[in-house]
Amino acid sequence: MGWGTDFKADVYLNKLTFLNEIEVQNKIDENIDNIMDAKQRLKMFASSTPNDIIPDDWKDEPIDWLNSSLNELFEIITDLTEENIRLSQYVDYIVENGEDKICVDWKDLNYFYVQVTSKAYTLGRDKQYLEELPIMHSKKEMGELFKKYTDEN
Repeated sequence: MGWGTDFKADVYLNKLTFLNEIEVQNKIDENIDNIMDAKQRLKMFASSTPNDIIPDDWKDEPIDWLNSSLNELFEIITDLTEENIRLSQYVDYIVENGEDKICVDWKDLNYFYVQVTSKAYTLGRDKQYLEELPIMHSKKEMGELFKKYTDEN
């Protein structure tokens, strides 16, 4: 084994939740498609004349429009690449620890609690079914419990 630096990091996937590795991989693939689209647009800019790409309402300020458009594309490529790095780390975590260890933050759990509570009362369920919620630790368990509520109807 060579030399280097080994570290563990906490990674937060803002506004992203997944039930399994396949969903994470699908998001990575979607990001790759969007990165490729942005790269194609960059190639289009490189091979076009300003008259071909500048919208009519920006003809007076073509440099500003081009600068803004290029900055937007660079930001898309950078943001999605960084997100894919974090998602790849998450896939590694899932592979190492198993899908039953997919965790959610308390905001997700509380949102789900409200959804299940609402659904359970709508279906005329007794509150005893909801006592299981605070001990759940994974989205898989949350999904199974939600399925239990909806399937019983």
